[in-house]
Amino acid sequence: MQSVPFTIDVPDAALSDLKLRLSLTKWPDEIGEGSWEYGTPLALVKTIVEHWRDRFDWRKAEHSLNQLPQFQIELDGRIVHYVHVKGTDVDSVCLSGTAA
Repeated sequence: MQSVPFTIDVPDAALSDLKLRLSLTKWPDEIGEGSWEYGTPLALVKTIVEHWRDRFDWRKAEHSLNQLPQFQIELDGRIVHYVHVKGTDVDSVCLSGTAA
């Protein structure tokens, strides 16, 4: 089991596809007059989708995330992605059980 460095690099085509699919969303009718009784109100879901489609800057987020030391490792046949940043809190614990 060896950790390998990881960098987020989402292809432009994937982001374009996501934006297109979000714009093609077929919305259901509202159930429950916008209350939470039957789930998230439709107006809120539409606001969230609009944010991800039109305002969220994926490249800015990707750049910010890529400033962190990221790695992947295979555990039990699965690839696990993790960020390795030591805690700064006095109660932070590292794997050896000592304070970080």
